[in-house]
Amino acid sequence: SKRKATETDEEDEQSEKKYRKCEKAGCSATYPVCFASASERCAKNGYTSRWYHLSCGEHFCNECFDHYYRSHKDGYEIFASWKKVWTTNGKSEPSLKAFMADQQLPYWVQCTKADCRKWRQLTKEIQLTASLAATYRCGLKFN
Repeated sequence: SKRKATETDEEDEQSEKKYRKCEKAGCSATYPVCFASASERCAKNGYTSRWYHLSCGEHFCNECFDHYYRSHKDGYEIFASWKKVWTTNGKSEPSLKAFMADQQLPYWVQCTKADCRKWRQLTKEIQLTASLAATYRCGLKFN
């Protein structure tokens, strides 16, 4: 029966989720989470062939990169249109990282309950306003 227990342990180790940590020097994210969720194949908090680093808490996966960067993918036109506008007004390169930071990075809002004060990520559909930031409470329902 001892042999049986060892086999089960090995199976557990093999079924553990495969992941890749951020390779940016100094980044503490062992299990990065994709903020973009742009592609149906988004890695979310799982495995991707490469993580793109904006900050220690802000990464996007290779699948979401491809969604905007590859000309045959659905997101390419959105990125291409943004590049035209950015080039007209911006001083920095219209890179995909700049696009993700400018257009895809989610807003965060802090709960105003004194005993909570937790930070929550807003979905892309929710417009962050000064009034929402001043009154936000965890569990708030948006219609």
